[in-house]
Amino acid sequence: MAVVVPLLVPGQLGEPLESTPVRTSLLEDCLQYRNLESFELALSRIDAAYRDPATRSSLDDELIAVGAKLHRHLLKVLASKDGCELSDLGQDVAGMLLDLTTSSGASQFAKTASPSKSIVHLEVEGTAEARAMLDTARCEQSAATPSVSSTSRGDELQEDAGDLLKLKLDVCLEDGRTLAASKGEKIPMMLWPASLLLAEVVLSNAELFRGQRVLELGAGCHGIVATAASRAGASTVLTTDLSWDAVESMKANLRGFAASLPCCREVQACILDWEHIEDCEHTCNGQQFPVVIGSDIIHTLDAAGLMVRTLKRLLAPGGRAYLVGADSHFRYGVQEFIEMMSSDTELSMEIVPFAAAMAKKLESSSLHSEVMTYSLFAIKRKFEPSASTMQPMQLCRTPAKKVEWAKSSLL
Repeated sequence: MAVVVPLLVPGQLGEPLESTPVRTSLLEDCLQYRNLESFELALSRIDAAYRDPATRSSLDDELIAVGAKLHRHLLKVLASKDGCELSDLGQDVAGMLLDLTTSSGASQFAKTASPSKSIVHLEVEGTAEARAMLDTARCEQSAATPSVSSTSRGDELQEDAGDLLKLKLDVCLEDGRTLAASKGEKIPMMLWPASLLLAEVVLSNAELFRGQRVLELGAGCHGIVATAASRAGASTVLTTDLSWDAVESMKANLRGFAASLPCCREVQACILDWEHIEDCEHTCNGQQFPVVIGSDIIHTLDAAGLMVRTLKRLLAPGGRAYLVGADSHFRYGVQEFIEMMSSDTELSMEIVPFAAAMAKKLESSSLHSEVMTYSLFAIKRKFEPSASTMQPMQLCRTPAKKVEWAKSSLL
């Protein structure tokens, strides 16, 4: 049966010009995206139909039928160039539809989509290659502790040890053009490629995180790695950054993730200054963590020494840290960090390069080029700080030959 709704023009929601029979589904019309003007018009007609009690029930039935498809379509449009030019009223209707096609936990996340934001759909999954990178750590853990086959949280994450886990996330990020024009701090508001590599490692080695208290350093604005750790069964995850803007953005993303991944409710985000660790309530009074993670957090010369001191303060005796970053040819401070770690008496480190095929999956950007190489820094803190039991740093294999590359101007 045809549904009669008031016909509106873009930018005039609630102001009918005439009534006309609509012979196609309103939502299907929205899904058949042709241009910005037609999309605005479709949103206007949907808004009018939803305000009218006579047509609202029919629209609710359509939402049940095509809700998931519509949700993905709206995210795609909002993240496009046209989405950034959508009128305020169009944004309101799109936000309403996102709310209606997600659970209540995702509503706040949906509202963060705006012309200054981009929503990026990411799929990260564990791989055999990433699992093999931490063979040594898994063997040592299995020898020291009983085998654990499931999570201790009692939630939906009941995978067996060895499973390669998957994540599908819609991440809200600052729009590139807005970020370029911003006078504020850019580095924490960007999606650094090493984050995706670290998330892959975590999802490939769930038993190293299951039941553990995990701390993420320099997390940035997205929450992807913290979510991967929670997905792997960590008992709690504290994800941190120095930037207030980044932490607030990360909190919004985590609220959105929790709609489909209740494990994200176990994740807390807060500000942490590595030079003033005691100022954070979650790290004061000598608190330490058995697992520390971080991605691309060494990219300045002074970060090397600061990172070593931070690990000694926050990594518990016998604990492990897993850091992923671009190699020293592409990031300042990495070579200095390696040299400091090689002579340290409390921390031992194994450097495991990522296979070229793993890095090739990353998209080229201002932070990544196809010639770049990455490594996993697997760090262990001794139970007792005695030089006699110090295990020297190991190089898993010969480092890649140095190549000419201009380090990013952002760094």
